[in-house]
Amino acid sequence: MIYYRSSGITKYITLLDIFLALLIILLLSWFAYHRLLQIRSKSDQLIVLARNEKFQYSLYQKKMLQVKGLTGITLIEIDQGKFRFVDSACSNKICVNHGWIAYSNVPVVCLPNQVTAYIEVNQQNENHESDQKEESIDGISY
Repeated sequence: MIYYRSSGITKYITLLDIFLALLIILLLSWFAYHRLLQIRSKSDQLIVLARNEKFQYSLYQKKMLQVKGLTGITLIEIDQGKFRFVDSACSNKICVNHGWIAYSNVPVVCLPNQVTAYIEVNQQNENHESDQKEESIDGISY
């Protein structure tokens, strides 16, 4: 048992306290690694929307895309699970300044050129019957 004095009150730190603190840190690290970073499978895709068209590309390749937008060509680079806008025909280049994107919760949008890119995560659901029910229900029939 370890003890120390703090403002006249003696506090005790036991071996169980240290174990619980380490357990909490371990659980939080696991949650951050698996949920916040969203571990992806090899089937995840980059979705690019431009001029009312939708394009899908595998994330696990090295490729330079030329996407025709409203004001010109947008260059998007894909490299091993991440993507970035390299150049765009817009004037302010905010989309280019985003840098590499590797997470599915971060879309990149070039508003002047009307080009959007985001990562779509394919999640395998074990309960296929509930998936079929959810697909058949929409806002009107529900």
